[in-house]
Amino acid sequence: MERSLVALPEQTYLARIGEVAYTVSSIEWTILGDLHRLADRLPDDQAGVHDDLGDRRRSQGHREGGQ
Repeated sequence: MERSLVALPEQTYLARIGEVAYTVSSIEWTILGDLHRLADRLPDDQAGVHDDLGDRRRSQGHREGGQ
């Protein structure tokens, strides 16, 4: 096999990137997986966000119901 002229990352660097990715995804799932338990403590702002999106769609000529 020919040698590559491209500099490849060291194994320690790749291992560290893997650790960071695993940690971030673990934290993300901890938060997302716990949202149902915290639902009563979350702000009700999300309803406004969805309403604003619907208003924008209607103003752009889209109708609810798939048209």
